[in-house]
Amino acid sequence: MSALCPLALSAIRAYSKSMTKRTISASVSTDDLIEGVLSRDRQRLARALTLIESQNPTHRDQADAVLRALLPHTGGSWRIGITGLPGVGKSTTIESL
Repeated sequence: MSALCPLALSAIRAYSKSMTKRTISASVSTDDLIEGVLSRDRQRLARALTLIESQNPTHRDQADAVLRALLPHTGGSWRIGITGLPGVGKSTTIESL
């Protein structure tokens, strides 16, 4: 059984490296994300949202660039952040807005 542990660790490391490479190669340019959001392309909109919500510090500059570029297209809309502990009524508040 101890021989399986190193084998399992090796498989996990290989999988992790392949996922990292896939994520990097699947990145989309800032201009492509902006164009996609403005043209209502659901796939690029989803990628833009994922990028903007990402906690990865390396994504922050691109996310800020996407938001800055889209801001003039928002009309008179406001961006509001609602935070709080689970169960305190964030969704209820948002629904009433």
